[in-house]
Amino acid sequence: MKKVLIITYYWPPAGGPGVQRVLKFVKYLREYNWLPYILTAQNGEFPAIDSNLVKDIPKDIQVFKSFNPEPALLYKLLTGRKTNLNIPTYILNDDTNDSFKEKAAKWIRANIFIPDAKVGWYFSSIRQAMKIIKTNQIDLIFSSSPPQTVHLIARKLSKKSGIPWVADFRDPWTDAFWLKDISRNYLSSTIDRWLEKNVLNKANAIVTVSRDFVKLFSAKSNNTYHVIPNGFDEDDFNEIKKKRSNKFRIRYVGTLSKSQKITNFLEALIKCDASCLNKIDVKFIGDIHPAIIKEIKEFHLEKIIKIIDYIPHQDMIGEIVNAEILLLVIPDSPKNQGIIPGKLFEYIATYNYILGIGPPENNAVNILNQTGTGAMFNFKTDLYDLLHEQFSNWIANKRNVVSKAKIMNFSRKNQTHELSRIFNKVVTE
Repeated sequence: MKKVLIITYYWPPAGGPGVQRVLKFVKYLREYNWLPYILTAQNGEFPAIDSNLVKDIPKDIQVFKSFNPEPALLYKLLTGRKTNLNIPTYILNDDTNDSFKEKAAKWIRANIFIPDAKVGWYFSSIRQAMKIIKTNQIDLIFSSSPPQTVHLIARKLSKKSGIPWVADFRDPWTDAFWLKDISRNYLSSTIDRWLEKNVLNKANAIVTVSRDFVKLFSAKSNNTYHVIPNGFDEDDFNEIKKKRSNKFRIRYVGTLSKSQKITNFLEALIKCDASCLNKIDVKFIGDIHPAIIKEIKEFHLEKIIKIIDYIPHQDMIGEIVNAEILLLVIPDSPKNQGIIPGKLFEYIATYNYILGIGPPENNAVNILNQTGTGAMFNFKTDLYDLLHEQFSNWIANKRNVVSKAKIMNFSRKNQTHELSRIFNKVVTE
């Protein structure tokens, strides 16, 4: 087998969507004649922990960990947060309730830690990775972000060793939607843009998750770009069967940031009469921004919408399988056309109806249309009629017609096969 060194910050026991893409690539790469070696952080700070994911790591895969001087503890001490609590991914969102210490901490994060708060992991990773490369005769380097520091590590390794490198972007870099609230000075912004362009120039190939992300990157650098969207693993769904309930179940899973606006969904709920509303069961599962929780209370829907902290991935699969509507919300931010939340692909694997809220030109619309699994509505569309229609279908025990063949195009195994083709092409060029 050819050998690939994969550099990833998010790795089990890290939970959340960030870990899934690389973990599933690793699961299937050997079937396509690639043996992965993993380099990750020794003491990472993750927004969620899911120890159950450790069982998904192939038993004969070597995982190496390098020291990471994580600044998260300093941030918690500075802002008065409990040291045993995870930092949610929406932490960089602008918040009028931020204390002076919170604002100062965010400014430091934005202007001192470039490209991100994991940059201190760089030096120990270079030393560790060079040992791995020399000992195991690595053929290719693969880095997957965020955080973007992984690409700086891979760039240096490729230069020192002469080994080709493929960079994978699950999100944009300087155009990421969560950066819009960050107050960056001119020097910090300039350095970050330079780092981004340098990485895009130096990588042998670039992989990302949507066509619009390719447009963002290719406008900055002329390279070879490939689109491999996120997906779902069939094995995660094999033993979960949908059970009918006496409640009409609506689910949202994952992070819900301040810019992911759900006002029209809440307005649709309060239009329902009491007999209908009493049969509706809504759960938001994950890191939900305080501004969203406040809005739910303002609509007096806190008894209808249950807020639940992160749950293990397999339990999350059970929740979305046993739902009637799955809520998908695209951030209301500039350049959001290419944002395709990773949860969408596990949503479509349930065959349940997906109610998308976001720009009608978003790339996720094509996936919903191809698979017949739902529709996207803008942030101001009145959703009551749609909600009532789906409720009536549930009463009549009528399920949506979906394209199972199109859905299977997004299986993790198929996507890993495509990634292996890219690897093969890069190492033979």
